[in-house]
Amino acid sequence: MTPSSGEPMFEERADFSICIFPHLTEFLVIDARRDTPDGPSLCSFTTDQVLDEPFYSDIEAEFRDLLRRPNEPLSYLINLPQQLETILRHRAMNSIVKAVSGGVPTNLPEQVAVLTWSGDILNVSPDQVADIFSQLTGGEADQERIARWVDQFERLQKLERLEVRKELEVQRREAVIPKDGEFYTLWENPHKPG
Repeated sequence: MTPSSGEPMFEERADFSICIFPHLTEFLVIDARRDTPDGPSLCSFTTDQVLDEPFYSDIEAEFRDLLRRPNEPLSYLINLPQQLETILRHRAMNSIVKAVSGGVPTNLPEQVAVLTWSGDILNVSPDQVADIFSQLTGGEADQERIARWVDQFERLQKLERLEVRKELEVQRREAVIPKDGEFYTLWENPHKPG
């Protein structure tokens, strides 16, 4: 996703937009379902709040059932990763919807946008973020609400940038300081005493 000036980025409005920061456990969810009485809202969660013990127990039980199906050919195992991915996505979406709805089970949204904030998009300006949020809600969130959302976003944007910088610093250090056994001989004096 790359912001561009003047052109709409999103042709369709998503019911839910999940904003993920790859290095953070916290994420944002914009609930733009049309039947929400107070209009679009922004929720902030951590993965621990959404992916709780029942989530993991249910996944483990479903995976066990998938893995131990009797009378399946060996080729069945080839499709197992895709089946597991489908289960994980469905269960995670159920958990997110339940968290957004205050623990009340609700139907899954029809359209979900997942925005991963990494790379160049981490450098977008607050005005661009406001435009993105406005587009995600179909223009139904007022400017005051969008401004509050941008504040929450900027806090996570700064934390993500900090984590990216830390990761780059670790990579730089590792590139310069070889680990055990990683020294290379570029040249060896053939006339050294020996």
